[in-house]
Amino acid sequence: MEQGIFSGLFWATDTVLIHNISSDNSSITTLPVLIACLHDFISVLIISIILLLTSNIRYLITDIKSKGSKYIALAAILGGPIGLTAYIISIHYLGTYFACVITSLYPAIGTLLARVFINEKRNLFQWLALMISIVSVMALGFEYDGVIENIWIGLGAAVICTLSWGSEAVICSWTLSKYNLKDTSALWIRQTSAAFIGLSIITLIMMVEPFNYGGISFLSHRVNLLCMAAICGALSYFFYYSAIHKIGASRAMAVNSSYSGFAILINYFMWNIIPTLEELILGVLIVGGGIISAYDYKK
Repeated sequence: MEQGIFSGLFWATDTVLIHNISSDNSSITTLPVLIACLHDFISVLIISIILLLTSNIRYLITDIKSKGSKYIALAAILGGPIGLTAYIISIHYLGTYFACVITSLYPAIGTLLARVFINEKRNLFQWLALMISIVSVMALGFEYDGVIENIWIGLGAAVICTLSWGSEAVICSWTLSKYNLKDTSALWIRQTSAAFIGLSIITLIMMVEPFNYGGISFLSHRVNLLCMAAICGALSYFFYYSAIHKIGASRAMAVNSSYSGFAILINYFMWNIIPTLEELILGVLIVGGGIISAYDYKK
């Protein structure tokens, strides 16, 4: 379960950094795709280094040849080019906190899918804890009076992201158990697939219409923030896939959704945004609800 907590912490940092990058420019329509693609490419490098340092690289070739790799690639399409791009769009049009409000519903969607398709069972008190965590996230979002650029585009993107992430976790959990893949190998396949699919989307855009190179110029001045976000994203994915492998999709999603609560702390330490008492209470409920929902009481 600790892996899920670390996953949420690093994803909160990733979210805050991406919002800082994307909020500086609203005129480049291809910016979310560019950020998602570069984010995943940098993540691949970081995860490759982790594989080398942990000696798990020796399992990679075997796992790539496994039949399960194609299902991980499918999960990559949902989680990366579709899910992450939609998430970045929702952050841009709704702001960090309202985007977190909607996308934090993905554990509920994923838990329902896990119950139906892979028979992951939860107790009543775990369902209640998950609902408390999600409601607290919603309440936290409404604590903020940030400017909403376009509620319909942002809302649509957030819903797509929610469905994509919930489906990704269930597919990965099923694949890891059925084909006995290493979670580190599955993550490398996932990130590599997502990065190249994102690159293919950008190439297709360039073929269909004149590409706006302003996005590349814009991001070139924010390489440090993008690299920091990608590193945090890579570490978040690393812990998230480890959690999915060890405690299952529904529990991993529940504790990972604590990123909304951790975002309060990240904003304080990085941008000196002081939280109110209500925000602190909601943050504790978010993180605590996710942990209780994910806890395996039988062990």
